[in-house]
This record gives sequence, structure tokens and C-alpha cells, in this order.
Amino acid sequence: MSRYRWLSGPDPAAIALLRMPARGPCFDRPLPAPGVARFACLLGSDGEVVDEVVVQRLSEDACMVACHGGPGQRQAIERALAAGGITSDQPVAPVDLSEDWRRMAACQHPAAVRLLASGASGSWLRWVDRIPTVLIVGPSNAGKSTLFNLWLGNQRSLTSERAGTTRDLVSALTSAHGWHLRLVDSAGERETDDQLETAGQSLAREHSARVDIILRCHPANAGPAPQPADGEMVLITKADLAEVPATQLQMVDPAHGAEARSAALLDSLVKKVLVRLGMPLFDAAAGSVP
Repeated sequence: MSRYRWLSGPDPAAIALLRMPARGPCFDRPLPAPGVARFACLLGSDGEVVDEVVVQRLSEDACMVACHGGPGQRQAIERALAAGGITSDQPVAPVDLSEDWRRMAACQHPAAVRLLASGASGSWLRWVDRIPTVLIVGPSNAGKSTLFNLWLGNQRSLTSERAGTTRDLVSALTSAHGWHLRLVDSAGERETDDQLETAGQSLAREHSARVDIILRCHPANAGPAPQPADGEMVLITKADLAEVPATQLQMVDPAHGAEARSAALLDSLVKKVLVRLGMPLFDAAAGSVP
């Protein structure tokens, strides 16, 4: 009977490695030649897609698969393999994994897995095992929390016309074009006698030295935009309140009846942040990274 082995440990991870028989019916496309990696879909016995994977042919009889490593996903893969007559051969014997496969096992981003499998190189390699942080800063009532919530697609940070609503760092993970980002909302910059708000402002300044990009929000009706400091991108918020050059990075509040425009501007902003970080944009529809 055919057998498979998990080559990575049982702990939850972004990517897990699996050695299994080189059976064509298990995948939605022909297996590559030995030594070549290819993106594919792992199929169940009923032909349903179980997971999107990267498969490398090791020999005529065996292949190595990089799949998603969550416990539920691993169990789904095990059930699909068992239904196809492929059983587990654990415990795992020591396997000499190449450096590329070790790097893939530690990978934090779906797009990076595809880039590694294609043999690509570039500045994106520094993000393979790390998720970059984007800190949103700016004056009070600049639309920072509105942007934070819009980017996440849900309300994680309170918003109000009252200045000083956000007093602590609020962070959340988000994904776009095959890359994960950690967004951080921060207390507004203004003079205040409120000790708690002042402490939040100090925390934001301290955190700014440890993030990868600072996104500085500047309201369109607050005068000329500041010049970005090192590591900063300037975003003109509330662009529906004043005329803003089309070349300027900008955002409008969807609550003011500008849902379509705000969605388009957000997509443009996210792409520019990823490009600034050196992350190639993954085309999910084409299944490739340009």
C-alpha cells in the first residue's frame, strides 16, 4: 500500500511539508519532471480541491508537497490521502531537506512560497519568514482609525469626531496579493493635558522605530502636505473635502457616499505599500506573481 510522510512537525505553521507517492490523479495537472517544482491543486478522491500546494517531483515514484500547515488543513489532506489508499508512514525518518525547502517551510506568505518555487530572487526574500508592520500615524481626527477599519474590512478601532479617541496601539493582521501585513493604529498627534492620551502618543513614537513603514495621514483641509521622513509614506485623507492632485496618495471616507472611490483608492494604497516593501504583487486569478 502507498504511504506518505509529514516532513515537518505537527505544530501549526503557515506551510507544512509532505512526502507522498508521485500519483498524477492526486493533482489537477501533470506532475513536473524530477527536480522541478510546480504550483498545483491537491485533489481528493472525488476530484474536489483539498489545498493549493507547490509540488516537486523527487523521483519517478515520490514527490514533495508544500501545503498549508494549519491543523485543520493537515487533517483534510490526511483524510483525502487515506480515501485514495495512501496511508501514513510515521514517525518521520530524518530527511535531508535542501535549504530552499527549509526556507519554504518557514515561509509566512503564500506569494513568497510561489516565488521560492519558481526560483525567483529579489528584495522580497527578507520577508520570507517575517511579517512587516505598517504604523498609521498623524494628527487627531485625520481619519487614521477609519483607514485602519477600512483596510481590515471590519471595525476594530473606535472612530469619533471627538479628538483623542484612540489612546493605545491597536494592531491586526491583514492580507493582500498573497502577502500578510500587520497594521497598527495609533493615538493622534496633538497637544493635550490628558495623561493617558499623552502616554499613547509616547507609545506610538517609541513603536515607530521598530516598524517597517510609517503611513502618515494628513487631512486634505489641513494645509500643504508634509514631506515624508525616512521610512514614511504620506497619505492625504479626507480628499473629498479639498482638491488633491491625482498623483498624490489619497483616501476618502466611504461613509460620505464614496464607497466605490474609497475602495479603488484603498486598492491603490495597498499596492503602493507592497511595492515600497519590495513585495511583488501576486495575481490570484492567473495564479502567478508578475
